[in-house]
Amino acid sequence: MKIKSYISIVMACMAVTTGIMGCGTKDESALKNVVKENIPIDENGNPSPFGKYKEPITVEIVQSINPTMTIPEGQSTTDNQYTRYIKDNINIDIKVKWQASTADYSQKLNLAIASNDLPDIMVVGENEFKKLIKSDQIEDLTPYYDQFISDTIRQNIESTDGKSMAAATVDGKMYGLPSVNTEADGYSLMWIRKDWLDKLGLEVPKTVDELETVAKAFVDNKMGGDRTVGILGPTVNNRLYGDFLQASNNLCTLDGIFQAYQSYPGFWIKGEDGKAVYGSTTAETKEALGKLQEMYKNGALDQELGVRKDADEAWKSGQAGIFFIHGGSDIIWQKQSQMIQMQHG
Repeated sequence: MKIKSYISIVMACMAVTTGIMGCGTKDESALKNVVKENIPIDENGNPSPFGKYKEPITVEIVQSINPTMTIPEGQSTTDNQYTRYIKDNINIDIKVKWQASTADYSQKLNLAIASNDLPDIMVVGENEFKKLIKSDQIEDLTPYYDQFISDTIRQNIESTDGKSMAAATVDGKMYGLPSVNTEADGYSLMWIRKDWLDKLGLEVPKTVDELETVAKAFVDNKMGGDRTVGILGPTVNNRLYGDFLQASNNLCTLDGIFQAYQSYPGFWIKGEDGKAVYGSTTAETKEALGKLQEMYKNGALDQELGVRKDADEAWKSGQAGIFFIHGGSDIIWQKQSQMIQMQHG
């Protein structure tokens, strides 16, 4: 969460700079003259990505909101410690153009792109990014990046040996700030209701077969009530597993089970012959899918898999016994819990 907020602030500064200079400004000398009237400056009066604008700036954004998210008293999704920090320290007013649930965000964003009714800043995936560039709807950030990007964000982007910059650049022009993640954060961790294990006299599962046994025991004994979920699946329209487009930051996927079988659906991996093979077509993936089918039939796996409207509600309400998240996700289990890595035995 802290990293996301940090990046958002930098994006706000850059987008505001773009707005001041106008779309399509390519003359760098003209650029410098225009921004002298109102640029973010530090306490010494020097231009700074985290400096404060002399005159207030308004930036319009859109939000992907989890409807079950608990917000501290006195705050809201549009007025909170982050928006106040940006206002107090940078003099930027954040205005929310629209909000959508996590499941509906992509659809609403695509409608906004189609109707050309866009905010100043938005988070997009690769497909939306290409649409925006093709329809000439976003600004070339290249000159602004060179002058106003913070040292930390620059270092993060440059640490990828050009990969991040290449993802955000088309025909030599930079059209967005890439989200930089470590290449090792795609492993999946399992969260489990330790109090349920204790009540049933069960041990923490360490193999897929043990996981299935425990999950079924949770369901059979109705540990979370009549709607107990053994292994929770994702919200409808969300990813069943991470892939090469979005390997991490996915909640309630089944990556932990796939990975236990050395299965990596959605990724291009090196085959036994040294050639690239699509992970969704391997024998290991077939074996993992067979196990998931078995779990679904005996009730151990979420019976609303593929149609569940809100996975967050299921675990927050105490109905779910087990779910998977990727390492680094900002999730706090509400009950006593224990986190382990799955290993296939």
